[in-house]
Amino acid sequence: MKSSQQDVTTAELQVLEQEMILKNVPDPQRDGQLAVVGARIVPTDHIDPPAQEAVRPVQDLLAEALANRPDVEQNAIGLEDARITTLGVKDAMLPQLNGFGDVQQ
Repeated sequence: MKSSQQDVTTAELQVLEQEMILKNVPDPQRDGQLAVVGARIVPTDHIDPPAQEAVRPVQDLLAEALANRPDVEQNAIGLEDARITTLGVKDAMLPQLNGFGDVQQ
C-alpha cells in the first residue's frame, strides 16, 4: 500500500517537473503572460484496458519467457565464438614446414 502511494507521488512529481521544463522553454508569444504559470498539462488520450485478460497456464508463460531470453542467445553466441577461437588456436599450434629452393647454373 505504501509502495503504491509512493509510486503515485513520484509520478505526480515527474509530471510537475516536465510541466516546469515546458514552461521554461522560451516562447515570444507567451512572454509576460502570468496565465502560463498556473497552467497544467492535461492528457488528451487514455489507455483502454481489456475487459478481461486472457488467463494462460503458468507453464506456457514460463516456456515463452525462457524461449525469449536474450541472455541465453548471447551466451550461445559467446560459446560459438569460443569454439571458433579454439579452432584457430589449435591450427596455430600445428607444426609448420618451411622450404626454400635455389637453382643456379
